[in-house]
This record gives sequence, C-alpha cells and structure tokens, in this order.
Amino acid sequence: MAFQAQPFYFLLPAIILLGLFLFLPALLTIYYAFTDYYLLTPDQRQFVGLRNFTQIFGDPVFLRSLQNITIFVVGIIIFK
Repeated sequence: MAFQAQPFYFLLPAIILLGLFLFLPALLTIYYAFTDYYLLTPDQRQFVGLRNFTQIFGDPVFLRSLQNITIFVVGIIIFK
C-alpha cells in the first residue's frame, strides 16, 4: 500500500487556520508572559523572566480573586 499525500492536502486549510488563530496567539501569550511589554511602547519590551509571575502571585487581591473563583467553580460543580 503506497502513501498518498492527497488526503493531507484537504487538511491543509484547517491546519493553517489552527496555526493562525490558535497556536500563534498561544505562543505569543507565553512569550509576552516572560517580558515587560507595554502596548503603547512595543519597541521597549525586555525579558524579565519569572518576575511577572512572582509579582502576581504575591498580590493579595489576585490571590483573593483566585480563591473566589475556586469556591464558585466547586460550588457550581457540586450543586449542578
């Protein structure tokens, strides 16, 4: 049985659209998470590593909102 490439040509538009609208934004989000990026000055971004994550997980407002979301989701799952 020989390999036929023609069926994969039909998948090509779907793969291109997935790459443009799903994979590319996901990769850019990961990239921007590790940089100091400001939308109004895009030329001045710099790599900051894990500083963004340590800053957000050290914020009491963020931790409280995370707790509220967890309680809400668990409550919805239990009482549904």
